[in-house]
Amino acid sequence: MTDLIYEGYFALFLIITLGIMLGNVKFKGFSLDLSAVVFVALIMGHYGIMVP
Repeated sequence: MTDLIYEGYFALFLIITLGIMLGNVKFKGFSLDLSAVVFVALIMGHYGIMVP
């Protein structure tokens, strides 16, 4: 499973999916919308997951 997360297409799919899911969460009328994808990509990049 850990090798699968470092595959390019799977990592890209995971970043976009988690970003959209996080963007749909509303907290007191505030949501990140599509900018959540950028935040998820930054967090995953911090942990060494890169898309070639």
